[in-house]
Amino acid sequence: MDTEALARRGYDSFAAGDVATLHALLADDVLWVEPGETRVSGEHKGRDATLAMLGSLAEITGGTFVATPKVFMVSGDHAAVLVGESATRDGHQIVSESIHYFRYRDEQIVEFHDLPFDMGAFSALFA
Repeated sequence: MDTEALARRGYDSFAAGDVATLHALLADDVLWVEPGETRVSGEHKGRDATLAMLGSLAEITGGTFVATPKVFMVSGDHAAVLVGESATRDGHQIVSESIHYFRYRDEQIVEFHDLPFDMGAFSALFA
């Protein structure tokens, strides 16, 4: 399994709004975890819940949310990605960085954790 290629495919699909590819990349039993106490925070269990939450990212930010992978660190079926994130919300541009942790099984995402460097910026973005 080429874990980095799978992770890149996910970011490319998200950026292009390619829901069919995102659907294929997510395992039926995926666990997607977003930190804090925002509209996207919590444990999103299953493909449908995860896709709904990903759709909320665009809705909340008026379609301006961008996640740009900068550095990929992979080991077997795990990937950690340093990601630059930006969006415009309420007339203000918010820029932050996060580590995205992925675990794969059978070339699908089975677990994801978002680890923001700045919870204040994350909270402002998705409040």
